Amino acid sequence: YTEPWEDEVFRVIIEYNNVPIGYGQIYKMYDELYTDYHYPKTDEIVYGMDQFIGEPNYWSKGIGTRYIKLIFEFLKKERNANAVILDPHKNNPRAIRAYQKSGFRIIEDLPEHELHEE
Repeated sequence: YTEPWEDEVFRVIIEYNNVPIGYGQIYKMYDELYTDYHYPKTDEIVYGMDQFIGEPNYWSKGIGTRYIKLIFEFLKKERNANAVILDPHKNNPRAIRAYQKSGFRIIEDLPEHELHEE
């Protein structure tokens, strides 16, 4: 299930074998986010994305990695994205591992982004 690109946020329900197991959202970066993420604003097309698999039975099965790769390919191909930014909780090694397997790398620790997770 997906919603259209209203307000430049694309929302998805992550399904596995027709079972909803998570949520994702993808958004084009805007001025305030560049500042929040300490990311240099250039002419590049940059997106941010958030996602989670909320059903523990589906963790550590490669589903998150596959989802991230699919979204990244979609953004490159359909939205001409040059970069995608993520901000995982630093105490979530499973998510960080999935992002790294998908080709992402850690650029900076942003402790101010941790507050909403406590």
